[in-house]
Amino acid sequence: MQIKMPCGLGIGPGGQCSTGMCFNAATRVLEHHTDRGVWRSGAYCLPCLGKQVRPAAEVAAADASDIIYGNTGGTNGLPDDRWKIREFAADELAELEAIRSGRLLSLYVSPGNFVWASEAEAQADRDRRNAEEHAARHRGPRTR
Repeated sequence: MQIKMPCGLGIGPGGQCSTGMCFNAATRVLEHHTDRGVWRSGAYCLPCLGKQVRPAAEVAAADASDIIYGNTGGTNGLPDDRWKIREFAADELAELEAIRSGRLLSLYVSPGNFVWASEAEAQADRDRRNAEEHAARHRGPRTR
């Protein structure tokens, strides 16, 4: 599961790797470079990136072999001439540290919709929801 940090970078829950079944801490950013610009794919751990990003010539040769022999359905990796691995920028690292330390929390709003909040904002939201639930329980029966 990928969550968008306030800076727009995708990351796993609690600052973990963006890969679905990996629970390592995210340590690098994966970027896709094209003639139209740079797109940040997300934050990953180095072992996962090592499995994804491979030399461009190796990826091209594996793709050509797949075409010749009819192998389909898999990926041969991301070519390193267009996909780059980099360290976190200062603003990304500051947000990541705030998430990992609990100063910045992902707050549920509705299905699939989360916002970033401080601990005080999260507690205020909990208090508001509890008050709404308490008021709903103690409301008298409705008449038609």
